[in-house]
Amino acid sequence: MDLAPPKTFAEYTQQATFFTKAPNFYGTQFPGKDEALTGTFYSLLVANGGQLLDARMHPSSIHRWA
Repeated sequence: MDLAPPKTFAEYTQQATFFTKAPNFYGTQFPGKDEALTGTFYSLLVANGGQLLDARMHPSSIHRWA
């Protein structure tokens, strides 16, 4: 496997699985204090073209995220 930043969630998962040596080392993590998972989820959502609210500040359709 070439070591390069993942371009898709599939690559992210593949790299995380490759590096995981449980229970002492995990190939990925999500912060769980202060911002908790919400901040991380939002960052990943926006980085992949998703949005929580539309232009009229209404919740976006889940179908646009898939």
